[in-house]
Amino acid sequence: MGRKATGYVEALPASVRLCFHYEGKSRREIIPDLPPTPAKNIRYAEQLLAKINQEISNGLFNYSEHFPKSRYVQDQQKAAGSTQKTGTLGYYLDLFLTSSTGLATATKSQYTNAAKIWRKQLGDDTSLKKLLPSRVSTTVAGYPWASNRMFNNTLIPLRGALKMALLDDKTLPNWLEGVDFRKRTDAKPDPLSTSEMHSVLDWVRENKDLRAWSYFAFAFATGLRPEEIIALRWSDVDRSRMKIHVTRAKTFKGEIKDTKTGDQRWVDLGPLAVQALDSVHPWTQAKDEIFENPYTDRSWYSSKAPHIRIWLPAIKASGISRRRAYCTRHTFATLLLQAGARVAYVSNQMGHTTPSQVEKTYSKWLPDADGGHARKMLAEAFKTR
Repeated sequence: MGRKATGYVEALPASVRLCFHYEGKSRREIIPDLPPTPAKNIRYAEQLLAKINQEISNGLFNYSEHFPKSRYVQDQQKAAGSTQKTGTLGYYLDLFLTSSTGLATATKSQYTNAAKIWRKQLGDDTSLKKLLPSRVSTTVAGYPWASNRMFNNTLIPLRGALKMALLDDKTLPNWLEGVDFRKRTDAKPDPLSTSEMHSVLDWVRENKDLRAWSYFAFAFATGLRPEEIIALRWSDVDRSRMKIHVTRAKTFKGEIKDTKTGDQRWVDLGPLAVQALDSVHPWTQAKDEIFENPYTDRSWYSSKAPHIRIWLPAIKASGISRRRAYCTRHTFATLLLQAGARVAYVSNQMGHTTPSQVEKTYSKWLPDADGGHARKMLAEAFKTR
């Protein structure tokens, strides 16, 4: 992790607790859905503790992301907005957070965490009449942003708060003039080849629980987003039509939400997907959600855990360069396109808003997406005498 963990891990009778220091005080928090046995659960807790310490050191720790049900988090949320003086940065940050209704809990948590950064960097009690635009611009530019995406997401609460202040007092300066959202560079797809896919699945089958294999086999075979897979229920499966109905997703805080595009779709079930469902059926047939955490015998809390506990060890053992588990989705798309599937079909299966998204994202794999038919037509049209 780059930094030795402070604090310690406690193995309780039915759970695991982390003890660490945050904001000058000792904190003790239970890790959701993690029993003290087997021993690898304790090792996982130790790794999580090291990660938390690293995040605290970098000023990026999101308390509610790791411990959403913590009493500390609940107290902080209740206290927000109750003590700030009118006309201060903190007052308008609280006003923005309070007025941001209709957002997913996870998004609200991210905004709250972003507001904490601005409270610390610019001063919670700073009077906006005395806040110089030069200070805002230099503070924004000088912060060590991990990525343009983080920069943009963190800037949203500050922009929202300052815009609300300008509505109340038009004599205030435009602090964010010239401070624009940064252009995001979308990560290029990094799919696995057919042989690499089978190497990963073989390793998982041999070294992990069969439920872990079922999860990733289904991910490869359907192209579903990780947050969609962990929200699937047996009632979504239509065996007669060999399809599954994708209607929801689960956030990193374990809450159910709409799919990314807000649309529902039916996804075809091929042989590998059916095999994955049949394999996990004995464990979860009497439960609600299809896929569960083999370490806890409960549904996956978020898509983060299978990525860390199963995917990363699998690709490392298979000699594959490190990448996100999301590449199962990219693998589905590229293998389907290379097999000759139409762009519109792939787009529909993946839940894209338009087929052009497939063309843009996977253009590298499109030349042979028709099974070589276009090349044959080219040869016929311009054959030599």
